Amino acid sequence: MDQAKLARVARKIKDNESHYGLEYTPVFMVPIAFFVNNSVTVDNLSTQQVLDIFAGKITNWQEVGGKNKIIQVIRREEEDSALINLRNLFPGFKDLVISEKARQVETTPTMIAQIHKVEDTISWGPLDVGLANNLKALKINNIDPASEAYPYFGEVALVYKAKNLTGNAKKFVDFATSAAAHDAIAKAGGISLK
Repeated sequence: MDQAKLARVARKIKDNESHYGLEYTPVFMVPIAFFVNNSVTVDNLSTQQVLDIFAGKITNWQEVGGKNKIIQVIRREEEDSALINLRNLFPGFKDLVISEKARQVETTPTMIAQIHKVEDTISWGPLDVGLANNLKALKINNIDPASEAYPYFGEVALVYKAKNLTGNAKKFVDFATSAAAHDAIAKAGGISLK
């Protein structure tokens, strides 16, 4: 243990992890966006269209104003922090049964690679990760995920043991939680906690 002084997380510390003695410091909010392959001509979906695509009720991009191409749905596992946030915040996602035809991938890098590689794909994930990997993010109900009006987001935090928060690790936490970091957080696709 104690090999890493500091870690970035996208979920709160679970009860069964409390014995590790970790401190949890929220740093910023990150929108949970819906990403598509560059072949997709659609740039906006309604809440209902998103639900219908992931449920397998809408299966062709033409049904939502795009080309006559089969929608390739990529999903993450139920424990994925972005999916947990969608289940909690996106109307109708809580009880949504995702289509059995959706391809499940286990890691964010695999999801990113699949979106880049497979035409007509759609998936979800943190906006900052998508922007860093040149993914195309969709507007939902005409609201851009980079807008502060976008309602679907997750909290990003730093975790550490108080006894290990020294030197550069402490300087980083102090900077990341200060107003001085707001511009960098916004450029990376996050929303600072004010």
